[in-house]
Amino acid sequence: IWLLGCIAWIVLSLTRAARFHVELLRAARSAPEETQRLAEETGQRLGLRRVTEILTTPARISPFVWGIRGRASIVLPRELIERFDTHALRMVLAHELAHVRRHDHLVRWVEWAACTAFWWNPIVWWARRHLRDQEELSCDLLVLERLGTQPRGYAQSLLSVAETFCSA
Repeated sequence: IWLLGCIAWIVLSLTRAARFHVELLRAARSAPEETQRLAEETGQRLGLRRVTEILTTPARISPFVWGIRGRASIVLPRELIERFDTHALRMVLAHELAHVRRHDHLVRWVEWAACTAFWWNPIVWWARRHLRDQEELSCDLLVLERLGTQPRGYAQSLLSVAETFCSA
């Protein structure tokens, strides 16, 4: 039963990831040069030696980091670049770049392996959810420390983006 559960989880999760990856490759485009420059400036302030590629998509989704084209990329909804001011865009980029700097996208593989081996254990699923919560808080702290931005302004920028792209 354990082995069947592992195989089922592997097939399900890898199939979903592969489908998502193909759809993302089909829809994603490189971000405008100004956005990439803004990301490079912000990434340098966060301590990144090399800033990852910024991609845009027409989908109304929350920004995220995804392993695409052999390395981590940041995916932003095109509407975010068009609608939001430079400060809000910088804060969103800073948050996502903090995930890249912390290598959270690699932690997903460890998380996936744990969920594969212990799919039957509810504590693993609880730990997975709390790990992600702690990652978000750690990225927020990194951004606040490195950019010296005001917590209220940072939070308002992220909240306005979340309100725009996340439905109830």
